[in-house]
Amino acid sequence: MGLLCGTIRDRSPGGVPMRIRPFLVLLYLLPSVLTAQPAPGDEPDVVVLKAARLFDGRGDAVVRNGVVIVEGGTIRAVGEGLAVPAGARVIDLGDATLLPGLIDAHTHVSGESGDNWLQDAMNNMRRTVPEVAIRATEHARRTLMAGFTTIRDAGSGEAIDVGLRNAIRDGIVPGPRILAANHALGARGGHCDESGFPYKLFPELGPEEGIASGADQFRDAVRFQVKYGADVIKICATGGVLSLADEVDTPQLTQEEM
Repeated sequence: MGLLCGTIRDRSPGGVPMRIRPFLVLLYLLPSVLTAQPAPGDEPDVVVLKAARLFDGRGDAVVRNGVVIVEGGTIRAVGEGLAVPAGARVIDLGDATLLPGLIDAHTHVSGESGDNWLQDAMNNMRRTVPEVAIRATEHARRTLMAGFTTIRDAGSGEAIDVGLRNAIRDGIVPGPRILAANHALGARGGHCDESGFPYKLFPELGPEEGIASGADQFRDAVRFQVKYGADVIKICATGGVLSLADEVDTPQLTQEEM
């Protein structure tokens, strides 16, 4: 089941689509609409979303007079000009386009890159874990507002991605569904390690933080991430674009380690 989001071209000076403002409110409301469960014996609430256009992803066509029928926690019907069930609550979005929620399979929602990488790195080192976590909630909200209803977070620290996933799941903060990796796994001195800095400037990392050597240590690292909430496992098999001490095309793990 996925939320649906709308797209409008007109934008205000602050970057928020002007004619989509009512729909932004809808995106906040939809998680409660879709997850609310009726009491035993009660009929589930039915909500009907209507918009000028609809793209369902099953073909290339965009249909007019799009209708989405949500019953309890399930999207029951999607199509053109569908009949509104009796007693349903209708939300008419007007000149908007409904489409399935987008999925981003590689994010790091606990951080955000700017135009100055060195300044970003310095800012991150000066921030406490609580500040990083609070900032992550805003990154998640903006991601949802951009139409992404599911993301895979490919590595974080201090279990921030796991905690954020749980807070979104429990309705504490708005955001997309998160598949969390916890710490990414990699070789010592590789893309996932704190490399490129003088010795002892940072503590050396181990399997708990995802840095391992040999198949046995990597198995232990995987078990550790899963123990503390990982949905997926991210491995850094080669160097990375933003690594300070390795090349992007350099293999860093053996087949046995992977």
